[in-house]
Amino acid sequence: GEEFVVVLYDLQQSHLQELAERLRHSVEMMEIPESESFHVPAVTVSVGAGVVEPAASRSPQGALQFVDVALYEAKEAGRNRVVCGGLEDYRQSKTGPFRTLRAGS
Repeated sequence: GEEFVVVLYDLQQSHLQELAERLRHSVEMMEIPESESFHVPAVTVSVGAGVVEPAASRSPQGALQFVDVALYEAKEAGRNRVVCGGLEDYRQSKTGPFRTLRAGS
């Protein structure tokens, strides 16, 4: 249930997707036993990633919101996967400050 942020600079979406997939796969290959779940034999990670660009009309919180949406898409799609939003997705997205807390926050 933990969440971590990694910020990388000047990457194309394909390279970001590849790095995120390598991270996901590396954790899976460590085969760390999952002690609190009978459904999953080992610890896995879901990765939400996104390419963003600075703009006067955008906020850092909006960039985090964009990537957080990708993370929850990965979790909802079955976990242990990567969802990576591209720059065009970011340009078209409506982000801003977080308005509500997620359940359990």
